[in-house]
Order: sequence, then C-alpha cells, then structure tokens
Amino acid sequence: MRSALFIAGLALALSALQLVDVRHQNLAAFMHIQQLAGEYDRLNEQWGKLLAEQATWTVRRVESRARAELGMHNPPPGAVYYLLLRPAASVAAAGAQP
Repeated sequence: MRSALFIAGLALALSALQLVDVRHQNLAAFMHIQQLAGEYDRLNEQWGKLLAEQATWTVRRVESRARAELGMHNPPPGAVYYLLLRPAASVAAAGAQP
C-alpha cells in the first residue's frame, strides 16, 4: 500500500515538473516569436525605404540619360497643357462620338 502511494506521489510530482517545463518552453517560444515579429517589422520598414530609394534613383537615371543622350529638357511652365478626358461611358451618354 505504501509503495503504491509512493509511486502515485512520484508520478504526480513528475507530471507537475513536466507541466512546468512545458509552460517554460511555451513562454520561451512566445518570447522568441515576439522578437522575430519585431525584427520582421523593422526589416519590412527598411525594405519600404529601399524601394522608395530605388524608385528615386531610377527616375533620376532616366532623366539624366534623356538629357545627355537625347537632349531633352523640362518644358517651361507656359508650354504645359492639361487635357481632361471623359470616360467613354460619359461620352456615349452625352450623345457625342467617342
């Protein structure tokens, strides 16, 4: 009888220790996930900045090549005209030819 109680107590103690260990592992994994999520956010922000920088350099490169190789330049403000176009559906509704 005493040995059965001893074995039951030992099994209960072992189960309790395993529970503590599993909870500790879960907490450590959660902390690691939080750390990785922070790093992901930081890297994602840096990626956005790099994309914006790349777009800026691409525009500058095209503009400089257009100036150097094709002799293109920006027109003066008075030479720029804007055309306002209506969608085809509104043209048809107005009875005009598209």
